[in-house]
Amino acid sequence: MFIFKLFFFVRVFVQLPLLWLYVKFTNSGHEKIINLKKSLFWGEILIMCIEGYIELLIAGYINATFHLNSTNGEVTAKYVAFYCLITSLVVMPLIMAFIIYQKPDQIR
Repeated sequence: MFIFKLFFFVRVFVQLPLLWLYVKFTNSGHEKIINLKKSLFWGEILIMCIEGYIELLIAGYINATFHLNSTNGEVTAKYVAFYCLITSLVVMPLIMAFIIYQKPDQIR
């Protein structure tokens, strides 16, 4: 996740401003900046969301299945596991269904 986020922020804070300056001074390449904005959202953010979803699901499953009760941290990990499972199996699918049923003009 860190590497995906690092590349995303490099593209947002380095590549996008440089491309914006290029378009401003040369008055060409408008389609490049539009394509970059679309790829940053529809490509990079969706990859991070899917990766985060899989991590939440795996962490929740492992902590819920193989939990220990010997220390306070392990008891807390059990509650975090249930939170991760509820988030990944209930909340995130509801949010995705809400987004899917929106009009395409509202999503863009």
